[in-house]
Amino acid sequence: MGKTKLRIVIVALLVAVALITVGCEKATDAEEAKKFTITYSAGTGTGTPPTDDTEYIAGGEVTAKAGTGLTAPSGMPNFTGWNTKADGTGTSVSASGTYTVVAADADSDNVITLYAQWGS
Repeated sequence: MGKTKLRIVIVALLVAVALITVGCEKATDAEEAKKFTITYSAGTGTGTPPTDDTEYIAGGEVTAKAGTGLTAPSGMPNFTGWNTKADGTGTSVSASGTYTVVAADADSDNVITLYAQWGS
Protein backbone atom coordinates (compact mmCIF):
# COMPACT_ATOMS: atom_id res chain seq x y z
CA MET A 1 0.00 0.00 0.00
CA GLY A 2 1.39 3.41 -0.93
CA LYS A 3 2.02 6.17 1.59
CA THR A 4 -0.89 8.23 0.26
CA LYS A 5 -3.38 5.37 0.63
CA LEU A 6 -2.05 4.61 4.11
CA ARG A 7 -2.50 8.27 5.13
CA ILE A 8 -6.07 8.26 3.81
CA VAL A 9 -6.88 5.11 5.79
CA ILE A 10 -5.36 6.57 8.96
CA VAL A 11 -7.27 9.84 8.57
CA ALA A 12 -10.52 7.94 7.91
CA LEU A 13 -9.99 5.86 11.06
CA LEU A 14 -9.29 8.96 13.14
CA VAL A 15 -12.45 10.65 11.84
CA ALA A 16 -14.49 7.51 12.60
CA VAL A 17 -13.14 7.35 16.16
CA ALA A 18 -13.87 11.06 16.67
CA LEU A 19 -17.45 10.66 15.43
CA ILE A 20 -18.05 7.64 17.66
CA THR A 21 -16.65 9.49 20.67
CA VAL A 22 -18.85 12.54 20.07
CA GLY A 23 -21.91 10.31 19.62
CA CYS A 24 -21.20 8.54 22.91
CA GLU A 25 -20.80 11.81 24.78
CA LYS A 26 -24.14 13.09 23.48
CA ALA A 27 -25.90 9.87 24.51
CA THR A 28 -24.39 10.12 27.98
CA ASP A 29 -25.46 13.76 28.32
CA ALA A 30 -29.01 12.87 27.26
CA GLU A 31 -29.17 10.01 29.77
CA GLU A 32 -27.86 12.23 32.56
CA ALA A 33 -30.44 14.90 31.73
CA LYS A 34 -33.28 12.38 32.17
CA LYS A 35 -33.76 11.97 35.89
CA PHE A 36 -36.88 10.57 37.48
CA THR A 37 -38.47 11.20 40.85
CA ILE A 38 -40.72 8.84 42.77
CA THR A 39 -43.84 9.98 44.57
CA TYR A 40 -46.24 7.91 46.62
CA SER A 41 -50.03 8.09 46.71
CA ALA A 42 -52.40 6.69 49.34
CA GLY A 43 -54.51 5.35 46.47
CA THR A 44 -58.03 4.74 47.77
CA GLY A 45 -56.73 5.01 51.34
CA THR A 46 -56.04 8.14 53.33
CA GLY A 47 -53.16 9.53 55.30
CA THR A 48 -49.75 10.92 54.47
CA PRO A 49 -47.81 8.84 51.97
CA PRO A 50 -44.05 8.53 52.30
CA THR A 51 -41.74 10.84 50.37
CA ASP A 52 -38.57 10.24 48.38
CA ASP A 53 -36.23 13.11 47.47
CA THR A 54 -33.80 10.97 45.47
CA GLU A 55 -33.45 11.36 41.70
CA TYR A 56 -33.17 8.15 39.71
CA ILE A 57 -32.17 7.24 36.16
CA ALA A 58 -33.96 4.70 33.96
CA GLY A 59 -32.90 1.23 35.04
CA GLY A 60 -32.06 2.43 38.56
CA GLU A 61 -33.43 0.52 41.50
CA VAL A 62 -35.72 2.01 44.12
CA THR A 63 -36.43 0.37 47.46
CA ALA A 64 -40.12 1.06 47.94
CA LYS A 65 -41.18 2.68 51.17
CA ALA A 66 -43.39 1.03 53.77
CA GLY A 67 -47.04 2.03 53.91
CA THR A 68 -46.78 3.47 57.41
CA GLY A 69 -48.85 6.59 57.93
CA LEU A 70 -51.59 5.38 55.61
CA THR A 71 -55.11 4.36 56.60
CA ALA A 72 -56.85 1.62 54.69
CA PRO A 73 -60.14 2.25 52.91
CA SER A 74 -63.28 0.66 54.29
CA GLY A 75 -63.48 -3.06 53.51
CA MET A 76 -59.84 -3.30 52.39
CA PRO A 77 -57.89 -3.44 55.67
CA ASN A 78 -54.55 -4.73 54.38
CA PHE A 79 -51.83 -2.70 52.70
CA THR A 80 -50.52 -5.03 49.97
CA GLY A 81 -47.82 -2.83 48.43
CA TRP A 82 -47.56 -0.36 45.58
CA ASN A 83 -48.39 -0.23 41.89
CA THR A 84 -47.39 2.15 39.09
CA LYS A 85 -51.07 2.52 38.13
CA ALA A 86 -53.85 3.57 40.48
CA ASP A 87 -56.07 0.69 39.32
CA GLY A 88 -53.38 -1.91 40.03
CA THR A 89 -52.77 -2.87 36.40
CA GLY A 90 -49.20 -1.56 36.28
CA THR A 91 -46.03 -2.87 37.87
CA SER A 92 -46.59 -4.21 41.39
CA VAL A 93 -44.00 -3.52 44.07
CA SER A 94 -44.14 -4.95 47.59
CA ALA A 95 -43.53 -2.65 50.54
CA SER A 96 -39.75 -2.49 50.97
CA GLY A 97 -39.45 -4.36 47.66
CA THR A 98 -37.43 -3.20 44.69
CA TYR A 99 -38.80 -1.27 41.74
CA THR A 100 -36.67 -0.80 38.63
CA VAL A 101 -37.24 2.66 37.14
CA VAL A 102 -38.96 2.46 33.74
CA ALA A 103 -39.23 5.67 31.73
CA ALA A 104 -42.62 4.61 30.35
CA ASP A 105 -44.05 4.66 33.90
CA ALA A 106 -43.28 8.38 34.22
CA ASP A 107 -45.53 11.31 33.45
CA SER A 108 -44.45 14.26 31.28
CA ASP A 109 -42.54 15.76 34.23
CA ASN A 110 -40.50 12.54 34.73
CA VAL A 111 -42.40 11.70 37.90
CA ILE A 112 -43.32 8.10 38.66
CA THR A 113 -46.14 7.67 41.14
CA LEU A 114 -46.46 4.51 43.20
CA TYR A 115 -50.05 4.03 44.35
CA ALA A 116 -50.91 2.18 47.58
CA GLN A 117 -52.77 -1.05 46.96
CA TRP A 118 -55.22 -2.48 49.43
CA GLY A 119 -56.76 -5.90 49.95
CA SER A 120 -58.90 -7.86 52.36
